[in-house]
Amino acid sequence: MMTAPNEKKAFRREMLTKRRAYPADRIEKSSAAIAERLFGTDEFGAAETILCFVSTEIEVGTRPIIERARIDGKKVAVPKCVKGAPLLTFHYIESADELAEGAFGIPEPLPECEQCSDFGGALCIVPALCCDIRGHRMGYGRGYYDRFLAGFTGVSCGVVFEDFMLPEIPTEPTDIPLDIIITDTDIYRYSNSFGMKGKTNG
Repeated sequence: MMTAPNEKKAFRREMLTKRRAYPADRIEKSSAAIAERLFGTDEFGAAETILCFVSTEIEVGTRPIIERARIDGKKVAVPKCVKGAPLLTFHYIESADELAEGAFGIPEPLPECEQCSDFGGALCIVPALCCDIRGHRMGYGRGYYDRFLAGFTGVSCGVVFEDFMLPEIPTEPTDIPLDIIITDTDIYRYSNSFGMKGKTNG
């Protein structure tokens, strides 16, 4: 549903409150299930490069995803927020030792990490407060990922807890739908920006 920006902000605040109250043990268990589903997808197997956010304590844990991608011989690049633009750039890392606290208190790649400029064959793991069954996501309101995904030609994959997979969330014209959403119980794939192509359990 298209909605006024102030209504969307109110909805985002509600979701953020719920995410902050989500039990830590459930986050850990659900994150592990999401990672296993991701590893079993053709999209992860075929990807030459994994673009992956570095998770905070209320998000789906991504460090096992980053580690598995490195073990599988894939290139791994993590995001850096360019304040004032605002733009999102991705930089290659070899280990967590190449991360330091950056914008908004989120771990980011060190300045010397090489920037990724070739997104061919890339799978982008996207954070979300919540998603809906049409493939839409709600982020944290800064618009970094929507700007990046607007020009991204690879596969975008949202990861979110099933409890935050909703029938419908507020959207605006600038919101970019995802290609795949993976939860702790399901995988949702989309044929276009507004329709669900398929859903698989397991």
